[in-house]
Amino acid sequence: MHHLLLASQWIGEQSPTSNYIHKTAGLITDPPHATAELFYSTIENVIILTAGYLWGKRALRRQHVQLDAEHGFTHDA
Repeated sequence: MHHLLLASQWIGEQSPTSNYIHKTAGLITDPPHATAELFYSTIENVIILTAGYLWGKRALRRQHVQLDAEHGFTHDA
């Protein structure tokens, strides 16, 4: 059990006969790999949230302009 907590090898360097638990423990206890996964997830989430925000802002602006046109609203600059 002690070797599971000290998994010094990255998943790609482990033998193909390693079991699922050993591979998972290796991923979780490998600080560089865990840090890289966290960094990648953060970047991915920022990109997805930014794209969603910009898409939503654009869609709401389009609806606002359409509503103004349908009801004859004008806005002071």
